[in-house]
Amino acid sequence: MVVAGKATQIREPSLIAIAPKKRAVERIMTESRHEVLLVDDDADIGANTCIDRAFLGATRIGKGVKLDNLIQVAHNVEIKAHTVIAAQTGISGSTTIGSGVMMGGQVGTVGHIEIGDGAKVGAQSGVSKDVNPGETVFGYPARSIMKTMRIDAALNRLPDTVKKVSQMEKIIAELQKDKSE
Repeated sequence: MVVAGKATQIREPSLIAIAPKKRAVERIMTESRHEVLLVDDDADIGANTCIDRAFLGATRIGKGVKLDNLIQVAHNVEIKAHTVIAAQTGISGSTTIGSGVMMGGQVGTVGHIEIGDGAKVGAQSGVSKDVNPGETVFGYPARSIMKTMRIDAALNRLPDTVKKVSQMEKIIAELQKDKSE
């Protein structure tokens, strides 16, 4: 079942309410299963976006959510109000994305995590754990933006550091050789 709110736009050829994959549990629970997708008012779903129905419960797209083209939203995901997600993003099952979240393009998430209200996720990030409200994360794996920048700066200095360590090893070896003579 799909319930779409007022002024919701679903651009063709998006696939909405795709059935979840068959599972052994699903065969056992066929009578109690509720495959529901709820899309609130003013949501905008871009072209070629796929949204799966819930296995149990509901997949929810909140009020004013903007989903760009080519996004995969798996079963039982909840995207809260006024969140913006850029193209080629994949959101794994049972993930909760808070209100006012901004996600860059080509972001991937693992399932069963929570991205807090107002969080920002940089493009091409791999989110493998919860993101705190208001936090900005970036990279693979996604880390605090400041930590990622420090790691990147250290990596940029690594070739020079390796040279210096090699030179110091030679000096130490010569000093040890002189001392033993």
